[in-house]
Formats: sequence, structure tokens, C-alpha cells
Amino acid sequence: MEPRIYLIVNVDADPDPVDTPADNDAVLEKYKIIQQLINERCDGKAVISVHSSPLYRERFIQSPFVDFWKEWTSGGGDLVLHMEEDFYALPENRRASSTGFENLEIVEQAMKETVSALSSEGLACRAYRGGSNSMTPEIAEVLTELGISVDLSCAPGLIWKERAVNWASAPLSGYFMSAQAPTRAVDPGGQGPLLEIPLGWDGINDGDSAPRKPNHHYLANESSTYEDLCRVWNIILERADNSGNHQAVSLLSHTHTAKTARFHSQLDAFLRFVTTNRGIPASLTEIRTLISDATESA
Repeated sequence: MEPRIYLIVNVDADPDPVDTPADNDAVLEKYKIIQQLINERCDGKAVISVHSSPLYRERFIQSPFVDFWKEWTSGGGDLVLHMEEDFYALPENRRASSTGFENLEIVEQAMKETVSALSSEGLACRAYRGGSNSMTPEIAEVLTELGISVDLSCAPGLIWKERAVNWASAPLSGYFMSAQAPTRAVDPGGQGPLLEIPLGWDGINDGDSAPRKPNHHYLANESSTYEDLCRVWNIILERADNSGNHQAVSLLSHTHTAKTARFHSQLDAFLRFVTTNRGIPASLTEIRTLISDATESA
């Protein structure tokens, strides 16, 4: 059977700009623009982040956003807990070298309160993504305790150690994370509580040092061009054909560009390209089942 590429479309719904974001109606307008596109191109199968940060702890777990999350999930989508402790820190605490996770107790409490608030509204939060793509074994342990089973923090090749980002040797396709080291998979054929879906990457680093943030070598809409996105996708296809294995990767896009013609049309065109070139948009439930079945048969 020809290998397929399963794609998690990861919609980052961080408020923009950082300090004085638009009012709720303006933010929701962008959310709905992206929702319409996801419905058209992916049959509603995509994840969207519920933002939590020192600046905005409760905004996105209250009305009117809770109503939108219900719309999103009823249409086949999923929710991602997205902790932005760094860029959205309080002004007096914002530092270039800070991850925002220095006080794990505060972060853990915020995570629990966010997940609990969503649960009280009948909403499940099954995935997580760390701010700046950060991840630590301690955070992974908290996620397991919260019942979160999928992580989308991995961007292979990224290194920003000051912000707890080090994906230098991470696998390029979905894997069950080792509890001791986020960049390592559990033993071949084994499974774990936390499934990692890495950002799609072509395996190329420009220059002598690894990048800190996703660039045109990744499936990252705002950091790339249509041509580069398609090029990266074709490399992932080639990787699948050479290995004979299905691939599972994610694509990152942001709601703050929903009304920016270039990026919105680019996302639309790329999703059309993906779905006509062996790409299968998947829900979190589907992706976990697919990779579980694959590891069992390995």
C-alpha cells in the first residue's frame, strides 16, 4: 500500500498584538474565517489553541470564546492547550532568556484550571503545545496527569535552550515520547501516554547554527512561501516512499493572519495541494489510533 501523509493542521489562536489585542468581536471574526477554510479544505479536522498566559489567563475560557470552541469541536475539530508564558508574560517579567516555566507550580495550576474550565463546559482538551515550541520532562508529566495525550510542541531541528527548546535529534514523524527525554521515542514498537506529532520539516538547516523558530524549511504558513511549503511536503512524501512508512506531521498557521490576503490564500492553496497529493487531514483521535496501530504491527 502506498504510504500516506497524515496531517494535523494546528491553528495557533494567540491574541495579536501581544499587549493590546483586538476586542472579542474582531478576534472571533478571524477565528470564523479560519473555521470556514478548515471546513472547506479539511472537513473540519484541525486543532485550534486555547491560549493561556500571565496576561490572559481567563479570557479564552469564558464567553464568547467557549461558544466558539463548542462550534469548532462539534464540526470535527479539536482543542489544544497553548501556554504562552514567555511572550505574553507580564511586562515586568518579560525577559529574552525566560521560558516562563521557572515556577512550575504556577504553570501547572494554570493548566489545571484551564482544562477544568473547558471540561465544565463539556469541552475536552486532548492536546498541548508549548510557547516557542518548548517542552520539558516535567511538563510532559503534568500533561499525562491531566489526561492530555497528544503534544504538538516538537519542531525537529529547533534549538533555543534559553526557552527550553531543544528538538535537535527529534524524529521526523509521529512518535510516542520517552518520559525522560521529549526528543526520544519509546522503544521501537512500544507506546506511551504522550504522542508527539512534529512540525513537518525538510531536514535542512541553513548556516552553521540551528534555527530558534520555524522558517521556510518547515510547514509553517507565516514563515514560508507557497513554493517552499509544497517543496517541504514533497520531501516528506519522498521520505514516506523511501521508508515505506506512513508519515504523521503537523502544519502551523495563525489566526492573526486570517485577514492578510497573502497568508490566507497561501494556506488555502497549500491545503488544496496537500489534499490532492496524498495528504489526509486527521483529527487527534484518528492520528493516535493510526500510530498506535502502526506501532503494534511494527
